[in-house]
Amino acid sequence: MYKSRNILKKIKCYVCKNGYSMTKHAAERSLERHLSPADIKDILVNARRIVRTDINEKTGDKIYKIKGGRKNRGLAVCIYDDEESVIIITVM
Repeated sequence: MYKSRNILKKIKCYVCKNGYSMTKHAAERSLERHLSPADIKDILVNARRIVRTDINEKTGDKIYKIKGGRKNRGLAVCIYDDEESVIIITVM
């Protein structure tokens, strides 16, 4: 629980400081699911929980499935500490 809270705080901090980027796939899914950039930022800075953590088989990156924001929607994100950045992999 404590580690999850720290990860969510880190996501919020990085997004507030440096914004975020999205893969092409995530951008397409956000349009299909009618989520605006404001909705996506709301999820990132107001995430309530980590639903699941996966490992990308090709890169070894941790992928966090988070849920939150006003609409209680989900995103899959990667965190890159060396760049203090967040990349959205998909929108759920």
